[in-house]
Amino acid sequence: MAMKKGLLVVLIALMAAPLFAGRPIAAWDVVPHQRVTGTFKAGVVAFHDKGVSVEFTINGKKFFVAKEAVLNDRTGVMEFVAPFPASKLSSKLGDRGYLLGAKIISGDGASHVLPEIVLYANGGSTLGSKKTVWVDSLKGNEFADGSEASPVKSLAQGVKKAGDGGTVYLKEGSYSLKMLGGGFERKFWTLITLAPGVDRSKVEVLAGRPGTDKLRFKDLNLTCSVSDGEYGAIVMGEGAKSVAWFENCTFSNTLGRESGQSSPFGNKLMAYVTGGATTGMSTGPVASLLRGHKVSSVACKAFPGSDSLIVNCVAEDVVPVEGGVSSDFMSVVPMPPRKWAENLIVYGVKGSGLECQIFNIQRLRDSAFVNVSFTDVSHGNTVASSASDEMENVIFSKFSLPKQTWRWRYSKSGRGDFKPSGVVVKNSEFGAMEGFEVHDGSKGLELRDCVIDGAE
Repeated sequence: MAMKKGLLVVLIALMAAPLFAGRPIAAWDVVPHQRVTGTFKAGVVAFHDKGVSVEFTINGKKFFVAKEAVLNDRTGVMEFVAPFPASKLSSKLGDRGYLLGAKIISGDGASHVLPEIVLYANGGSTLGSKKTVWVDSLKGNEFADGSEASPVKSLAQGVKKAGDGGTVYLKEGSYSLKMLGGGFERKFWTLITLAPGVDRSKVEVLAGRPGTDKLRFKDLNLTCSVSDGEYGAIVMGEGAKSVAWFENCTFSNTLGRESGQSSPFGNKLMAYVTGGATTGMSTGPVASLLRGHKVSSVACKAFPGSDSLIVNCVAEDVVPVEGGVSSDFMSVVPMPPRKWAENLIVYGVKGSGLECQIFNIQRLRDSAFVNVSFTDVSHGNTVASSASDEMENVIFSKFSLPKQTWRWRYSKSGRGDFKPSGVVVKNSEFGAMEGFEVHDGSKGLELRDCVIDGAE
């Protein structure tokens, strides 16, 4: 279905056949493995066409029901929130770890249980290392005791001395992430951050493969220098065995997005990113959680396209590099092929200055795009966003792409044709819409109260 320019169309499904009864779409907005004192507001982002409530459990026992989304002042996100009573648990049972669970129940009775996550009640402050180690790459000594007056020289030595859950303070200088050591048996986050009073611009963390787990980087600038013809990531994982948390950190290629193929993370690092920014790289960060992160001046793929919660993020200036890879704001493609892209939530995301097609979606399920808006984007036949192959249990709500054509792929050959099941698009705006034409829900795609106003 192609819409003429300037035509305002409001599509409301009438007398439609029942849609596929998909499960609720949900994700934790919590970085796991934290040691918590007091009361911790644990949040879940959840959506379903019929609305949801969330039952929270501790070690399998229900302790709280959230019936509606509220603003979580810990995250700044409208979500379903439960008060994890760390101090109360510590006083009764001592400091220890707990499995926090969440069952999401839709208004029509469908349900979905999220994987449990670990939080540590640490009201007595007995868990993990309490050591603070100072590191000075310019004046430190590897054989020093690591005190403020006698810092060690390398980040690797600082991590070793701090122990599981300790703190590493970095003074002015450059620090390598290569071979930090520590193994993969860590229980707690080891914090790596600026020493008190140190100017952030005077500390640089250089690319490498830490070879350890549960490092929490805070308020740091992480860089790589990837040249033409090279591929490089700033932080390399260990084949999905390592987890890292980046809080208010920046990622950049010192040579810019035009040079090589650079990315913040590589080798299946499982990352959590809260705050901070990525700039001057080929692609943005691939992470399980991206909250409050800004991506700018990248060549393609600002955000991941599967198994991720992307919330309250911003992308600007996504421009393909001449002679480089094809550029999409988000490429939602299953890996490996013939599987599914899934469990993707894009929520409260804004994009502008995007000289690319916004979405290339293939075979997506159990995902949601909510309160998402794009302005100042490229338009025309070569940059239209598209969805192809199967799409199952996907919600688009308050989705705004007013200047670009959206194509539900449909061809005479049938190859890659859009095949929807339980796809709901509501209260949304598109520049134009083409392809698959059955929009009343009877064939798995329902449009409600949508504006299609014509793209040039």
